[in-house]
Amino acid sequence: MMRRITALPSLLLLGRSLVCALGIFASVAMAQPVSQQEPARSMEEIRQLLQENQAEKAWQQASALMHQYPLNHDVNFYYGRAAYATGRYAHALFAYERLLGRNPLAHRVRLETGRTYLALNQPENAQRHFEEVLRHDPPPAVRRNVEHLLEQVSRKQQPGRLSGSLSAGLFHDSNVNFGLSSSLGSDLDQILDFSSLKSRSDQGVFAMAGVVYDHRLATVAPWYVTGGAQYYHRGHLDEDDSDLGYARLFGGFWTTGARSMTQVLLKYEDIRLGSEKLSTIVGLEPTYVYSIAPELRSLTALVVERRDQRNNERDSDYLSLQETLRWQYHEGGDSISGSLRLAFDDAEEKEYSSRLWEVRLEHERRVDLWSGRGLMGAHYREVVYGSEGRVPVDSLGTLVKRDDTQIALYASAQRELRPGLLGEIRLQYTDNDSNHPLQHYDKTVFSVAAHYRF
Repeated sequence: MMRRITALPSLLLLGRSLVCALGIFASVAMAQPVSQQEPARSMEEIRQLLQENQAEKAWQQASALMHQYPLNHDVNFYYGRAAYATGRYAHALFAYERLLGRNPLAHRVRLETGRTYLALNQPENAQRHFEEVLRHDPPPAVRRNVEHLLEQVSRKQQPGRLSGSLSAGLFHDSNVNFGLSSSLGSDLDQILDFSSLKSRSDQGVFAMAGVVYDHRLATVAPWYVTGGAQYYHRGHLDEDDSDLGYARLFGGFWTTGARSMTQVLLKYEDIRLGSEKLSTIVGLEPTYVYSIAPELRSLTALVVERRDQRNNERDSDYLSLQETLRWQYHEGGDSISGSLRLAFDDAEEKEYSSRLWEVRLEHERRVDLWSGRGLMGAHYREVVYGSEGRVPVDSLGTLVKRDDTQIALYASAQRELRPGLLGEIRLQYTDNDSNHPLQHYDKTVFSVAAHYRF
């Protein structure tokens, strides 16, 4: 009898626990359909917006939905469709490849993946996905659609293709002549005429045009020979002597692998300041890009140059090596990148030789207010020159090895105005400190530009 009485509280406690558990399960079961209704309604709105050609609104809603339901299959799919419709092909590809990793038999996703590769001018990858869809005997309507896409692939695989870009904009520069922002001291101001060394501001226009031709070689691997030209001009309203002209010719080859891209270019560059030649450069630029993971890429860039300067004593051999890591931490394309660059400039006169190291950090993300992309970045650079030079520190002068440090902060925002056309605003502040008094300056540059790619 005592055993029954003492066991009764335990039975009551167990019963209460079961009731609570059933209540929790019932609550979850009732809440689950509600949690699924919200993305379903939103995806229906996205589908409707895409049908009405309101792609940008669809993209904004899909991006917000992806933040809330990053693992939902349908959310990823409609995110990819909205990204594709707005020309954000890399974002679409990220979502589709993620879905195929979970379910390789998702043939509708594979079809959209192929279309995205086709838009990215990667016909070999597009063909691979389209043929995989056909291999599983799709319905007649789908088969006709895929066969039509394969015809586009065939046209894309023609031996050559031409692409290019045009840019134009306005700028304001607070220190166009890299002049001094403060006095050197009463004695030196009189000796060096400080008024002529003082910083001057100006504004103007800039424009750039470039064209590239790629020709596919008849080999098994996707090898291309490439060549092109680029010209940039920056004109000032008042400071004509600071006008800059830059012309570049290049040619070489590039190829892609499953997770990499390799490119080697030979180049010729001509740089003019005002009406005078500043520098003529002949060089070699090998570049290697490797996808460590879907969200992590590395870029290794080597630059080897022979520089023919305006002053013969500054003629030099130049070598630069840069390593960059880019981490895309969100499906929306938000990313962080960091790079380290080392450079050596061996001049005819050792006074002008230098060695440089630079670190750079950038953060790119979607900007809701601008409905586009925003970029913030900074770099720190140190340049040490090879031998002592005469520096006017006082009226007699002194010998010192020049050492410069530079910090730059910059921010920009881009928005797609229409397919292929981007609008951009950019602001950059630079501070250059040096033990050479005449090389210390700071400047702020603001620009507004439009970029068109075809």
